[in-house]
Amino acid sequence: MTKLWGHIQKLRRHGGGAAVLKGFPGSGKTTLLGRFAERTRAAGMVTLYATGSADEQGVPLGVVEQWFDDGRGGVGPPPRLAALVQAYREALLRGDERDAERLMLRTQALVEDALRGLAGRGAVVAVVDDAHHTDDASTQVLRFLAKRLVRLRVFLVLADGLHPGEEYRAFQAALLRGARLCVAELAPLDPQDTVRLLREVLGRPPTPAYVRDALEVTAGNPRLLWAVARDTQYAFQDVPAARWSPVPGTAFCEAVALMVSAQRSETVEKVARALAVLGDARSPDLISRLAGVDPVGVATSLDLLEAAGLAADGRFRHPATRAAVLEDSGFTGRAELSRRAARLLYRAGAAPLRVARCLTAAGGVVAAWEVSALREAARHAQSEGRWEEAVELLELAQSCRGELDDPAGLLVQVVLARWQLDPYTASRHLAELVGLGRAGRLAARELTLVAQMLAWHGRLDEVDDVLALLRERAADDAQAAVELGLLDAMLSLVFTRYRDDGQHRPALDVPPWREVLLSLPALGSAGADGSLFSLVDLTQQALYTAGDAEARITDIVHCHLRLLHQVSADREPLPRIDAVSVAAVERLSPFHQLLLHCLQAVSALAQGDLARAEQSARAALVRPRAWGVAVGLPLSVLVVALARRGKADETAELLNTPVPAALFASRFGLLYLDARGQHYLAVKSYGAALSDFLGCGEAERQGGFEPTPACLWQAHAAEAHLRLGHRDDAVRLARDAADSGFARARAVALRVLALARPVEGRGALLREAMGLLEDTGDRVELVECMVELGQTHYALGNARVARSLIQRAVRVARGAGFEDVLQRRLGEGDARSAPAPPAPAGPAGPQPAAEGAAARLSPAERRVAWLVGVGYSNREIAAKLFVTVSTVEQHLTRIYRKLKVKHRDELAACSPPLDETLA
Repeated sequence: MTKLWGHIQKLRRHGGGAAVLKGFPGSGKTTLLGRFAERTRAAGMVTLYATGSADEQGVPLGVVEQWFDDGRGGVGPPPRLAALVQAYREALLRGDERDAERLMLRTQALVEDALRGLAGRGAVVAVVDDAHHTDDASTQVLRFLAKRLVRLRVFLVLADGLHPGEEYRAFQAALLRGARLCVAELAPLDPQDTVRLLREVLGRPPTPAYVRDALEVTAGNPRLLWAVARDTQYAFQDVPAARWSPVPGTAFCEAVALMVSAQRSETVEKVARALAVLGDARSPDLISRLAGVDPVGVATSLDLLEAAGLAADGRFRHPATRAAVLEDSGFTGRAELSRRAARLLYRAGAAPLRVARCLTAAGGVVAAWEVSALREAARHAQSEGRWEEAVELLELAQSCRGELDDPAGLLVQVVLARWQLDPYTASRHLAELVGLGRAGRLAARELTLVAQMLAWHGRLDEVDDVLALLRERAADDAQAAVELGLLDAMLSLVFTRYRDDGQHRPALDVPPWREVLLSLPALGSAGADGSLFSLVDLTQQALYTAGDAEARITDIVHCHLRLLHQVSADREPLPRIDAVSVAAVERLSPFHQLLLHCLQAVSALAQGDLARAEQSARAALVRPRAWGVAVGLPLSVLVVALARRGKADETAELLNTPVPAALFASRFGLLYLDARGQHYLAVKSYGAALSDFLGCGEAERQGGFEPTPACLWQAHAAEAHLRLGHRDDAVRLARDAADSGFARARAVALRVLALARPVEGRGALLREAMGLLEDTGDRVELVECMVELGQTHYALGNARVARSLIQRAVRVARGAGFEDVLQRRLGEGDARSAPAPPAPAGPAGPQPAAEGAAARLSPAERRVAWLVGVGYSNREIAAKLFVTVSTVEQHLTRIYRKLKVKHRDELAACSPPLDETLA
């Protein structure tokens, strides 16, 4: 404004001149010209105003006519102008070029006379907005006037745009030859100007983050900035301004649509819509063919879009801009344009997902090639972790209104894709797949997959139907025989009804990568011989190849059941699973994330980390129905973790979770019963606990399952018997559990046997139990034994040793996440033969000075110090550590010196913490 006003003031004393205002669409040229015209009128200047329009370029002399019909300038039309304009238009309609040329000369002279007359009354300012859209006849008049501005004392102010017509370019050349031309260009707003505009619209200063994000959306285009600010006000009416963020909403979409459609012709609109449909096209040739616009027109239109801040590098610069073009209510042919775009991209060899997204926008599938493109795109979507999109693409392929070459295979692919999102939702298609199998329309591999999925959800009657179909084929089809063998192996491993069916299973010729699915390592030894880690590795491969087109994808359910079964049997730490990175987790499908959380929960429980076990198990049970019969594993982990942390109400609520009936006919059902029994044991419902534990034993015997370290029903039942006062039954079951060969089972059994004895005979059994638990990671049972041993020492009068053991128990419980439970128990006492020593006041453990001294002990010295602290004699320590008594005595001499103690009782009070010693 300052530049224009200064230019006109400078020239007023010396005649006329011209000024051209340039800028991209939406830069504010119209607003600036309007305010400039108001200022000139207020200053007493005669101001004529006209606007060029692409829609009115066919109206000859329309802009000239506007100048003199504009009532705001107080100027009426000159005499004879209206008649002359009408005569000119009629001559053009008749095609009488000579008469039209004669009338144009008269019109130019008449306009010159009119402007000279107005100049006698004062300075004259003639404004033309969007001058590049001026009709050719008016442009000839402007060109005529350009040579006479100085004599006329007329100041011509124009706002024009990119890519004008031929006649207007000639007029521009005439202006450039004039010496009194001022050119002003409106650039995108910089951050400082953006703040000023946004403050004016929002009514308050925007935050720096808001300004940055607004510029990202609008590229500094004032019209778009204004629209975004309006949308923000509407969206955040009741939100503090500090939390506002740019919202490209209705006003933004309308501004984009206006800027796209209000250009020189429909060319820009066609190009913009083609660009929006194609997405990240960056191919002028594709845009040209789709939009039906010649390459020059495409280049011109892209220049306009980029100048307006809507596009950059051949694509829309922000997703909101593309969405605004696609959602324009005037875009009525979007579906057909999208289908044409898909065909062009497909023929050009574009990425499958780009083709598929165009087909999705078209809203329907009508050709076989479209189905193929969608199936291929779905595989790519899965490999990129776009699981929901994969399902949408396959379901769109299913909606094909034409004939499908492989409808059964397509349905299998849909089910597999849905399984990655939610196995429960995928199961809704299984009955249809069973029907296709009966009709002979599924291959053997596909039948196996269906059976695996049915087994996962516990639909065993339907599994039997599929097994019958495979057995019919196996006689004549080697592949069917292989699939039948794999399926039999999995079913007999997990479900009681398929174990020991007496059928002879011949050796199968299977690919090496499938052999692990047939291997059946001895339960309880899988962790030692590496079979468990082989399964973990195979599962991790399955997790990362889930979107692959290889046939192994149909073994995923089998692999997962094998893995979960083995993990549920061993309950060992899984360091490879614990080490999975967050980035790797994010690449997994929702189903595989549930699986991973479950394995991490098992690993955490095996390490005695109850808080982490609870957190991971809850994450695994976000969708409990997705687990089918395998829900027994994460559910049992969560029940045990909650019960051990004293969260009885949450545990009781959790046990109301619906589970499949077939759960109790599977290995996972044993885990569920054992976990529920542990909850009842914790809340002192000993009768209910005993019923669940004995139910585990009955299910184990009926199903032919071998005992496992994860289900210690005998040891737990022995404890329940003891709490109910059934001493003989408790001793009998505890002795059986102690002979099971599992360290945890023997440790629990020894504790029960100790409690069944008089207090004088408990110490040796409890110390042996603690020794067994050193390497198991079961910190809850370890704390139990330590507390019992502390109570034993307290009852025998060894108060110092008792307090040391209780302090260490509290320390271990704190690290495992159940310190408050232990503190309540110590404060309330327990129904035991010996009273509990008082809970330690303040932080448990040795004083800082003692802790610092203990840090100087070697690992061997720390172990000896701990064993002394829990009551072992030198001879017992030597036997336990496989060293001589003399070696133990030498260790003790150095320990006494480093810790500055004189005898065993003082050592018991300041020896190293148990959890640090075990680490």
